[in-house]
Amino acid sequence: MTGLRDADPAVKRAAIGGIQILPGTEVTRQFAAELPKLAPADQIVLLGALADRGDAAALPVATTAATRGDAPVRIAALRALGKLGDASVVDLLVSAAAGQSAGESTAALDSLRTLRGEGADEAVVKRLADAPAGLRAPLVRVLADRMAVTSVPALLRIGADADARVAVEVFKALGQMAAPANLPALLELLARAQSEDTREAAEAAVVAVAHRIGDEPQQADAVLAALQDERREPGRCALLRVLGGIGNARALAALQGALKDGTAAERDAAVRALADWPAPSATGVLLSVFQNTQDPTHRILLLRGLVRLLGAESGRTPAQTLDLCKQVMQQARGTDEVRQALSLLATVSDPQALELVEPHLQEAAVREEAAMAAVKIVAPLAGRHPDLARATIQRVLAVSQNSTVKQQANAVLQALEKNEDFITAWQVAGPFTQAGKSGRELFDIPFPPESAGDRSTKWRQVNLDLAQGQAAILDLMALLGGSQRVAYLRTWVHSGQTQKARLEVGSDDGVKAWLNGAVVHANNADRGLAVGEDKVPVTLNEGWNLLLLKITQGEGGWAACARVRDPDGNKLGGIRFDAAHEEASPPAR
Repeated sequence: MTGLRDADPAVKRAAIGGIQILPGTEVTRQFAAELPKLAPADQIVLLGALADRGDAAALPVATTAATRGDAPVRIAALRALGKLGDASVVDLLVSAAAGQSAGESTAALDSLRTLRGEGADEAVVKRLADAPAGLRAPLVRVLADRMAVTSVPALLRIGADADARVAVEVFKALGQMAAPANLPALLELLARAQSEDTREAAEAAVVAVAHRIGDEPQQADAVLAALQDERREPGRCALLRVLGGIGNARALAALQGALKDGTAAERDAAVRALADWPAPSATGVLLSVFQNTQDPTHRILLLRGLVRLLGAESGRTPAQTLDLCKQVMQQARGTDEVRQALSLLATVSDPQALELVEPHLQEAAVREEAAMAAVKIVAPLAGRHPDLARATIQRVLAVSQNSTVKQQANAVLQALEKNEDFITAWQVAGPFTQAGKSGRELFDIPFPPESAGDRSTKWRQVNLDLAQGQAAILDLMALLGGSQRVAYLRTWVHSGQTQKARLEVGSDDGVKAWLNGAVVHANNADRGLAVGEDKVPVTLNEGWNLLLLKITQGEGGWAACARVRDPDGNKLGGIRFDAAHEEASPPAR
C-alpha cells in the first residue's frame, strides 16, 4: 500500500499493477480508500485496475468518482461502473449519458451495454420511458446490444414513436430480439409507420422475425393474413415487400397474385420484391415477368435480379442455366438491357454462351461489355478448348480499348502460350483406398479404372484454370485430399498421323501410365512434383489415343502434370487433347 504513496511514478504504477494478483475483498477496499488521495492521472490508472478486479467492494468509490473531480477521472470511473456496477447505477449512467460531455456520454453508454446483474435490463427500460428525446435512440441501441429480450414489450409500445430516429432504432432492436409471437404487433406497427426510413426498418424487422419460425412454409403466414385484411395501398405495398424478403413459396404465390390483380403501385412493389428475391426458386417467375412487361424500369430491375439469381448456387444443370441465359439475351432490348444480359452470360463458361456474346463485339455501344464477357467466359474454357480460347482472345484484343479487359485477355493468352503442349483438361476418378495399404503398396493393386470394359467408375471433368499460375499442374490434394490412396486421370490425345512422341510426366508421388490400354511407364516413387521429370517414349496412333495415369499418394502433397512432345523434347504439331472424348475403351491391365 505504501507504494501508492511513493513519490516515484514508476513505483506507484508498479503498486497499482500488483492489484491484479492480490486476492480478497479487503485488498479491494484498502486500494479503493486510497483513490481520493492520488493525483488525477494515478486515479485513472487505479480505477482501471479496480474495474479489472471486478470486485463490487470498489463500487462506492467508483460511483463517487463518476460525479466529482476532473473530467478524465469521471470518464474512467464511468467506464469502471460497467464492470463493477449493477442495476443501482443505471440512473447515474443514464444521467451521465444525457450530459453535455461527449466523452462522459460515450463512457456511460458503453458501461450500460456491459452492466450485469439482476434487474439491469429492466432499469434501462424504465429510464427509456422518461429519457430526454436525444437519448432515447442511444438507449434503444444499448438494449439491442445487451440482447435485452425482456425489453421487447416496451419497445413494441414505443415503436410508433413520432421521432423517426427512435422508431428506426426500435425496429432494428426488434429485428434482433423479437419472437415470432410478436409478429402481429410488429405488423401493426409497420402499418402505422410514417416515414420511409421507419417503414424500411419495420419491414426488415418483420422479415428477420419471420425467418425465426422453424417451419419454413409458415414463415409468411402472418404477413399473408395481414395482407388479406389490409385495404390501404401503401400498407399492401409494404407487406408485398416483406413477402419478398421472406422468400418462400407462399410469398412467391402472393406476389404473382399482386402482379395479376394489384394496382399499379402494388405491381411495382411486387416487381421490386421479385427483383430482390433471395433464392433461385423465383428465377422462372422473374424471367416470365421480364418477358411480358413493357415497363423499362421493371425490365432493368428484373434483369439485375436474373443476373444475381442465375449466378447463385442452385440445382440447375449447366445446360439449364445456359438455356435461361439464351432466353434473356433473346428478349434484351436496348443498350442497357443488352449490357445486363452480357453480364449474365459472363457467368456461364460454355462455348454456346460465347456464340451469343461475340456478335456484340462489333457494336460500339456494348463492345467493351461484350469483350469483358467473352474473356470471363473463355478463361475457364481455355484448358479444354485452347484453340477457341486463343481465337476469342485475339478477337477481343483487336476491338477492345479497355485496359482492364486487355490485361485479363493477355493473361489468358500468356497462360495458353506457357502451357501450350500441356494437358490442361482431365477426367478424374477416385480416390481409391484399401485398408492397411500404403500409397506405395496400392501402386500395383488394380482398381476398376484399370479393368477392360469398366463401366462402374464415376469420372468427373476437371478443367484447369489457365489464369491461376502453374495451370498445367492438377492439385489432387485440393481436389480429393487425404493420404495413402490413389487416383486416376484420363484424357484422349488426337494425332493426325501415326508418329513417335515423348510423354513427359511429373507426379507427387508415384505414377503408372497406360496408352491405348498398354502400360508404357511405371515409377513407384515417393517424391515431390517436378514438371516433366519422367520422359517416356511412346507411339501415337492416327486418330484418338486414350491416356490413363494412376497417381499414388502417401503423405503431404499430391499432384500431377503431363505433356506430349516430339522424341527430342520439342513441340509436337498436329495433336490436340479432349478429356470428354470417349471413343476408346478403358485399358486392360
